[in-house]
Amino acid sequence: MIQNHLMQVIGFLAMEAPGSTFDQSIRDEQVKILRSIRPLSPTTWCADSFAVIATKKGVAPNSTVETFAAARLHLDSWRWDGVPFFIRAGKSMAITATEVLVRLRRPPLRKLSPGDGNYVRFRLGPDVTIALGARVKRPG
Repeated sequence: MIQNHLMQVIGFLAMEAPGSTFDQSIRDEQVKILRSIRPLSPTTWCADSFAVIATKKGVAPNSTVETFAAARLHLDSWRWDGVPFFIRAGKSMAITATEVLVRLRRPPLRKLSPGDGNYVRFRLGPDVTIALGARVKRPG
């Protein structure tokens, strides 16, 4: 799921506008994004990019593959510098959904927006939802 579907979703979400609507132009922009994702390795566990692979309870005991995976990805590009991408997939989860969550940087003056930063969430399945979380300062 992660190596195909969710990576394609990240490609569509983060790509620059293609020069034309030809499928090859769209593919080229997605390839640029996929190549910009920082590699994951055991040495990056405590750094800003990481992945978790596990076996979830309630899945057939004879399953030979991991049943849960999650990752925090970063793209090495000027547009997405410092913006983490969280992806997660698993069997027998409480909610069945395909979702991408992008947390945006907080403004330099933290007094203007205390608490969590802004985010954009795209839920692509089973129901399509686009959510925007924005912190704003009240007048005064």
